[in-house]
Amino acid sequence: MPNLKSSKKSVRKIAKLTAKNKAEKTRLKTYTKYLKEAQEAKNSDQIKTLAIKVMSLTDKARKHGVLHRNKANRVKSRLSALIFKAK
Repeated sequence: MPNLKSSKKSVRKIAKLTAKNKAEKTRLKTYTKYLKEAQEAKNSDQIKTLAIKVMSLTDKARKHGVLHRNKANRVKSRLSALIFKAK
C-alpha cells in the first residue's frame, strides 16, 4: 500500500483508467465477434453496418490510447477490404 497522498491518488486514478480501457476493449471485441457471425451468415447489409461500427470504435480506441496507431490502421484496412468484398 502506498503511504504518500499522491501515490494513493495515483492508485485510484489507475484503477479508474484500467476499468475504462478494459470496457472499451471489450466493446470492440464484442462488435468484432458480431461481425464475424455476420460473415458466417453471409449477410452483406449487416456486415457493412457492423464494419462501420467497428471502424468507429477502433478510431475511438486509438484516440484514447487503448490501441496502437498501426494496429488501428491495420484493422481498418482489413475492414474496408471486407466491406468491398461484401458488395
